[in-house]
Amino acid sequence: MLHRGEDGFESVELPTLMRSNVHAFFKVWGSSKDDVWVVGQRGVVLHYDGDVWEERLAGSSEDLISVWGTGPDRVAFVGGRGNGVLITWDGAEFRPIDLDFAPGLNGVWMRSPDVIHVAGVRGTLRAYAWDGTPMRTDDRSTNLDFHSIHGDPGGRLWAVGGSIVSTSEPFEGLAWARTLEKSE
Repeated sequence: MLHRGEDGFESVELPTLMRSNVHAFFKVWGSSKDDVWVVGQRGVVLHYDGDVWEERLAGSSEDLISVWGTGPDRVAFVGGRGNGVLITWDGAEFRPIDLDFAPGLNGVWMRSPDVIHVAGVRGTLRAYAWDGTPMRTDDRSTNLDFHSIHGDPGGRLWAVGGSIVSTSEPFEGLAWARTLEKSE
């Protein structure tokens, strides 16, 4: 892993992982220079406290693909290849949330501490309350996957993706947007 310091990028020594065969990290998010989270293969979660990286056990062995939060005590992690995984961190403990059935999730974004927006496989677009209660489904009928979701300051929610796993043309893109409600 690399970190950008005052003199450019430098290699960062990671802790010895408790999980075996972890070869990939997928996303990073942080609320400050001493609160940085990384997610990856086989459910690995790393946290940086400003001094050292520490592996945290979040309660899943599924690949965790994305992480987002609104502060050090409101962080959401998503992933899963077959069935979607949503895990929250409240500053003290991880809480896996049962989503019944949701396809694998690739993206997560939060505008407020109480609503989690997710995007994923086969056009999955959903919003959940912090406790996991479903709030809204905007799933698209497609074989393409959303890979990222984000809101803008003007109150629009955006999701993008496509045929990223395809190795040959034609490549297809996927983009979607809607206006956020005040409660989101």
